[in-house]
Amino acid sequence: MADLGAELRKIYAEYGDLTRRTLVTAATPVDHPLHDRFEWDDRKAGDAHRLAQAGALIRSVRVTFTDREGSPRKIHEFHSVERAGARTYAPLDEVREDPITMEIILREMKRDVDALVRRYGHMDEFWTMIREGLDPMLR
Repeated sequence: MADLGAELRKIYAEYGDLTRRTLVTAATPVDHPLHDRFEWDDRKAGDAHRLAQAGALIRSVRVTFTDREGSPRKIHEFHSVERAGARTYAPLDEVREDPITMEIILREMKRDVDALVRRYGHMDEFWTMIREGLDPMLR
């Protein structure tokens, strides 16, 4: 079976982006290494289902890095970003090197944090979780 991460990197290089649509398009030929990872029988699953499968495949690829405490952690290799008004996935190393993409991700992160605060900020347990989660990172 093909190395999923390697195949996704090839598709990203070939198409210039990695979206659910580009993954389904690339995997459509019967001889493509990822073809068998999709349900092609339209009686069982239509295009929308294959797009969902593509998203799950992209999100399943993880890389390991060492955190500040020296512990290995697995994170997503491809990050969802907005480019030219559309969502696409970009490799982590590329995201980190692009200041504009990083700014967009930081804004999305802020929006996500604000949403969590609005949803759970009234609970003391939420703030305890936040403090406990941040404590190791601040050392």
